Amino acid sequence: MKRKSTGPFAVCVLFFALASPSTGRQEDARARCDNGSAESCLMLGIDYENGERVPKDLGRAVDLYRRSCDGSYMMGCRYLADMYKNGIGVAKDNSRALALYQRACDGRDASACNSLGAMNETGAGVTMDLKRAATLYQRACDGGEPLGCDNLASLYETGTGVDKDESRAMELYRKACDGGAASACGSLNALNSKPDTPLALDLQACDKGEARGCVAMGQRYKGGYGVEQDNSRAAPFLQKACDLRSAIGCVYLAKLYEYGNGVAQDLSRAAFVYQKTCDFGNGSNEINTDIGDGCAFLGQMYNSGTGVAKDSGRAASLFQKGCDFGSDDGCVDLGGMYASGFGVSKDSGRAASLYQKACEHSGDGCMPLGKMYEAGDGVVKDPVQARKFYQLACDSGNRDGCTALSKLK
Repeated sequence: MKRKSTGPFAVCVLFFALASPSTGRQEDARARCDNGSAESCLMLGIDYENGERVPKDLGRAVDLYRRSCDGSYMMGCRYLADMYKNGIGVAKDNSRALALYQRACDGRDASACNSLGAMNETGAGVTMDLKRAATLYQRACDGGEPLGCDNLASLYETGTGVDKDESRAMELYRKACDGGAASACGSLNALNSKPDTPLALDLQACDKGEARGCVAMGQRYKGGYGVEQDNSRAAPFLQKACDLRSAIGCVYLAKLYEYGNGVAQDLSRAAFVYQKTCDFGNGSNEINTDIGDGCAFLGQMYNSGTGVAKDSGRAASLFQKGCDFGSDDGCVDLGGMYASGFGVSKDSGRAASLYQKACEHSGDGCMPLGKMYEAGDGVVKDPVQARKFYQLACDSGNRDGCTALSKLK
């Protein structure tokens, strides 16, 4: 199977976000790059790589990506690694690509971890190491890169570099599919339709105290995968998973209590479980979107005063922690606070940056970012950029994005 080494939004969204709509703005970006803005250097590099409003110049793009990386902007390192890996604008050099992907991965760029995993799996520029590939895919998956989950699922399905475990593969395919990796949805359906779908294996794993088995059983009953859908039967499995320190198990459990699905609604209990999930991240600097979501969802409760005393300052802190751990909800909700000035000092530029971060990963921030470009709020007014972000929002299933796109002149 060909390894998938680029996230579903990573290239198109970043290009839309950073491409310069005018010569004036491009000159401003050049000035910022010359003054040490690594992000602006990346912006210019993308323009030169794609020939967008400047003559295409791959060598210049490589130089700008290098400056971005030298400025410790990990996405710049990843883009430079892509150039070396594919021999674009520079002589193909897998060893150099590996070093750059490693640096970016160590700097918490989940997509770089996925690309590094693919090179280790295929032996591109390095001795094939399937166990290391699996470890890197896991880091990518934990960091919110759905293709990392998809690639790791494939290893578990086939028993490549890891013990064959179709139960684990299904869990990872579900996470990748939920994250927007369309290929994972197809793999999940194919695996789920097999006559020997490993329901018994999930149950056995849970009985042995393996959190992943309990999560898988909870997911089965929540979604009706191979069993009749029944949230009340999902709850005990998710409780056990949460007790075994599974962040995603805790998040699923808290959602049941928050909305009263299969259990009596208990907002205080939901808040307690979200807090437990968020606390799993204490002392860690590794991206984990499940932990991040726990923080973000608890922040939503504090922001609205649902099940806890309303506290916008606490909400902002939780949204920030969630965003730092890779939760798009955390980034979007914190962006909303900065955009409105509710609970924090109004900062439209900061809001735009947070929306962009979310949009790069899943599209959640694309709609509000489109509004900012349409209005010129916190960014240079640009209907072309607005249209692009509305299109991304619409493509990700946001009906408001489709509506805004149809109304934009």
